Amino acid sequence: MSEEKIIFGLIAWLSGILATVIVQLILNRRRVLSYFTDHQKVGMSADDKTFGNIQIIWNNSPVQNLYLSTIELLNESSKDLQDVKIRVYTNNTLLLTEFPVLVGTTEFVRHSPEYQKELEIPPGKAPTEAQINTYRTRRDYFIPVLNRRQTVRFQYLNASQTSDPPWIFLECIHHGVVIKYRPPQTIFFGVERRIAVITGTIAGIVFVSALVLLSPSPWLTGIACFFYGAVVEVPGAGIVKVLRAIRRWIAG
Repeated sequence: MSEEKIIFGLIAWLSGILATVIVQLILNRRRVLSYFTDHQKVGMSADDKTFGNIQIIWNNSPVQNLYLSTIELLNESSKDLQDVKIRVYTNNTLLLTEFPVLVGTTEFVRHSPEYQKELEIPPGKAPTEAQINTYRTRRDYFIPVLNRRQTVRFQYLNASQTSDPPWIFLECIHHGVVIKYRPPQTIFFGVERRIAVITGTIAGIVFVSALVLLSPSPWLTGIACFFYGAVVEVPGAGIVKVLRAIRRWIAG
């Protein structure tokens, strides 16, 4: 009878791991790009008759609210992407200077050829109102290669036209690619804490089931379950890292 319990526990444990790997592989058939934004106010103009005026000037024009906005785009998938077109756009702020880079490299992200052509100014001519409006509200980029788990960082000095913080969005038109906004997550041992907790909980169900079947002492089972629950993030993060390594090995 004890041998049957051991075999059953091993089968349940291996089945749980196999099911998780299969689910991960299915989910990663979709190539996902995620991004989040961070806005830091650099300064604001103020008109105070008692203590004086504060005025921010950009290109000889007054600016009410000046922000430094950072947008980070991450290739979450297990695939390297080629010829990626990214559009950054806004509807309540004016994009001024920019600093787009591939994190971890010395490469700057260039504007797409179509965007450069759209903003091309004939010699001796001034930019049109449409070109100025395009440059202030939209930027289009072309990324030749975006490797798996690689991050692109876009930084903009911008002037919000309302009392609200800037609203800056990303979109990507690329076959088989989905782009999603994800707020920054707490990281635990290199893994998002939420994912580590969920994974650890699922693994804990298998662990507890095997322990109930195999342990001769209910007290021992209870103590083990208590300590497992207290550190559920640790095995969860470890499992996620192992699964990611297996996924990278399978994907090549």
